[in-house]
Amino acid sequence: MKRRRLILGGLSIGLVGVGSGCLSDLHSNVRATEITEVEVWNADDSGHTFQVSVFDTNGEKTYQRSIELEGASGNRVTREVLSDAPDTAAEVRARVDDKTDEKTLDGYERPVQLSIKYNADQQLAIVDFV
Repeated sequence: MKRRRLILGGLSIGLVGVGSGCLSDLHSNVRATEITEVEVWNADDSGHTFQVSVFDTNGEKTYQRSIELEGASGNRVTREVLSDAPDTAAEVRARVDDKTDEKTLDGYERPVQLSIKYNADQQLAIVDFV
């Protein structure tokens, strides 16, 4: 797993794990993780369309949504909570323009909150909070 620092505006949110797996790596022994919330953030000054997909332990897509967020203004980011997202998942993928990220959700002991963030440097990351 590659690690990198994600910076939104001038705010650093720490090291972010970036998954390198793919859906074909999912096996029946992967457990689904409970998700408390999925949110999408845009800190870039341009508006963007986010493509969000959620997969179950069989690699089946259980959710797909396209979200358009306006550009950020000053120190304000645009944000939307995906209240219709499933409450369990094994993997989440996101795409903005030509940037993609994915996160396998296996091995979590507690429910997780997911934030899909696009910063002013055109970096996309799926960040988890336990």
